[in-house]
Amino acid sequence: MGRRIVAFSLVLLVVLTGGCGLLKKAKKPLSKKENEIPIGVAMANMAGDGYPFFKKEMDKGAKPAKVKLLWQDAKNDGPTQAVQVEKLLEKKIKALVLLPADAAIARDIISKTAQKKVKILILENLPRDVNADGFLSPDWLRAGELQGELLVKQKFKGNLLVLTAAQPSMVEEALFAGLQRSLQGLTGIKVKQAPLDVTGKPEDVATRAYEALKSQTGIQGVVVQHSLLVPGLIKYLKEKKEKQETLPVTVALGASKEGAAAIAGDLLTADVDTRPDLLAYYALAGASKLAKKEMLEYDQKIKNDGADVPVKVIPVRLIRKDNLYLLEERWGKIKPLAVKSGSGSQGDSKSGESEKKGQSAGESTPSKIKIKGKEGKTLELELKPGESLELEIDGEIKAMKRGKGEEQEGQQGGTESGQGT
Repeated sequence: MGRRIVAFSLVLLVVLTGGCGLLKKAKKPLSKKENEIPIGVAMANMAGDGYPFFKKEMDKGAKPAKVKLLWQDAKNDGPTQAVQVEKLLEKKIKALVLLPADAAIARDIISKTAQKKVKILILENLPRDVNADGFLSPDWLRAGELQGELLVKQKFKGNLLVLTAAQPSMVEEALFAGLQRSLQGLTGIKVKQAPLDVTGKPEDVATRAYEALKSQTGIQGVVVQHSLLVPGLIKYLKEKKEKQETLPVTVALGASKEGAAAIAGDLLTADVDTRPDLLAYYALAGASKLAKKEMLEYDQKIKNDGADVPVKVIPVRLIRKDNLYLLEERWGKIKPLAVKSGSGSQGDSKSGESEKKGQSAGESTPSKIKIKGKEGKTLELELKPGESLELEIDGEIKAMKRGKGEEQEGQQGGTESGQGT
């Protein structure tokens, strides 16, 4: 019995001393940052204000989702995006959110990413013949339908110019198909497509759109089916309004802050909101699930490169002046886009400024008023700046003269003369 107790004590001692050693060697708990899952986000471009808003929304949800977002902006250049994704892969990302800058180069990017066993979620534009883990996109077909429905409600007739990307993709095909579906069976509308290069610097893309519009004549309506072309349309509309020319019926795409201001200023007729807020929400949720090797939520599957790609479709909506308030949560108070003198309220404000200048100039010297009665008697009064005069005269006033102005005959002559100085 005594031996058993001794043996038990020795074993207990060994366990305790070993345990102490194990406690000393135990690793420190991971910090919050080390617990965050790294996810790469490679954007074709962050131009305008829609994509920066998209980034802001994703960043807002990253911390609660326990992920670390690593952002890259290719500035609309395919080779640059390829290099950026390689750098993201070197950082051991678990998933990649990709908005392709160039379809051909994107195929190679997707292939290399898949070889690294990194999950891929494509945004907005799925290149043909690629296999991705998920595809997240606005409802482009419905967006095109909404553009056409606006024209139908406007009872549009005449020549319609459609600005679109010269580089063919599923997006352009779906947008134009939706537009055609809404206009099907209508008469009196002649549709002309203007495919434009949307690669390169965003400002250059906008210039191409502007120049294409300037080169056209006899256009009663314009539909834009690529967001990078919208700034060129707005510049064109501003010029026409400044010249007091009739504006065409216009429907844009993207619901940017400038687009909202153009609607408020009666330049744009309408815009299709592709919901960057929802795109950000589902992009973060989808990438997080893929990074954790969980099932992606999707609405349907499409065949691409012999594989079924899960697709999550983002609803879109048409924005007009009467429901512009829908964008205030995103852009804050929306002010009308300023237009130079020569049109509308801007012309009035210029007139007001001129009038104020005239008033301030006139206030530097006293005003003289002469009143001539029927019998030839003349009354001359001098008013200091800021003073007013009220007279009650029995009889008919033949003429009044203020300062160096011309004499005006008749009962109302005095009033008009006084305002003209």
